[in-house]
Amino acid sequence: KVIVGYFSDWTLADYPTSAVPYELLTHINYAFAIFDNKTWKPTIESPETLKDLVKKSKPTNTKVLISIGGWTGSKYFSPMAADEESRAAFIKNTVDFVKEYGIDGVDIDWEYPNRDGNEGNYKDPKDVENYKVVLKELKEALPKGTLITAAVRVQPFDGPNGILKDVSAFADLFDFINIMAYDINGPWEPKTGPLGPLENEAGKGPQFSVKSSTSDWNNAGIPKEKLVVGVPFYGYQLGVDEDMSQSDNQYATVTKDSLPSYGFDGLMKNKILSSPTEANESNGWVRKFDKVSKTPWLFNKESKTFISYDDPQSLKYKTDFVRCNGYKGAMIWALNNDYQSTLLKSLQN
Repeated sequence: KVIVGYFSDWTLADYPTSAVPYELLTHINYAFAIFDNKTWKPTIESPETLKDLVKKSKPTNTKVLISIGGWTGSKYFSPMAADEESRAAFIKNTVDFVKEYGIDGVDIDWEYPNRDGNEGNYKDPKDVENYKVVLKELKEALPKGTLITAAVRVQPFDGPNGILKDVSAFADLFDFINIMAYDINGPWEPKTGPLGPLENEAGKGPQFSVKSSTSDWNNAGIPKEKLVVGVPFYGYQLGVDEDMSQSDNQYATVTKDSLPSYGFDGLMKNKILSSPTEANESNGWVRKFDKVSKTPWLFNKESKTFISYDDPQSLKYKTDFVRCNGYKGAMIWALNNDYQSTLLKSLQN
């Protein structure tokens, strides 16, 4: 099984390479390299950091990949993939990057082929066909044995006429794919709800979950042994008007959507949790565990705030699901959000 952790270079001050528990990870994805539409060259903020990650990951044989794109870095994937010259430049530059840093692979985080992502992103009905070409050419150009992975959303790729029923052509192009099975609910939704549900409550909130996404990708032709379940190490805080402390229903109308979000470390350090699985009741917080989504949520009666997140209890349900159903492993967004490796350790089973 794999445990893939995203390492973000904008959180270096709080979480340097020395903080990473390499022995608990099989793969680390450095986030993010981005490229422009002139040179098509993936570049990173902190070359020294990547070199350091590569060096420190050697003793545990942890693989290091460069993750290209991300939410704000996916603007030019579509025009790059569509044009032979741009594609060739991107591939040459990516291969050079892999060789220069001596890394083990490339993680493509295109958000999203032929689907709206961040404002200003280009997209095209032919994106998915072109994506295949990029991957084929990249695979041929990379040193033998270099990994190619991707981060994908909770449904298979969008073709010209909607969600594709068959993406089996990608099965041989990726070593594995990481499903972002989180951000199912959040500040953009009218109601509160689970961030990364294992299962969904019918008729409540967007109908996506760990179970739906793994089964949708598998049914569309990606084998289970190439599907990795993404889990969140953070939670969104939302303001509501009602008192949820007496209820087991985690769906309420959101009245404040711009409150700060918390990493799991923030929930502990800010004394919102008194232990990894207990709310700090002296600060007004109560913790509930939802039986359907198999995830915890917190509510503060005084501030009327709700937080959905993952903890050791919910992660045990997810790792059991992965193990019992033959999936490849778990992916984490993001490593810097953990607290004393509590969550990473709970993924080890």
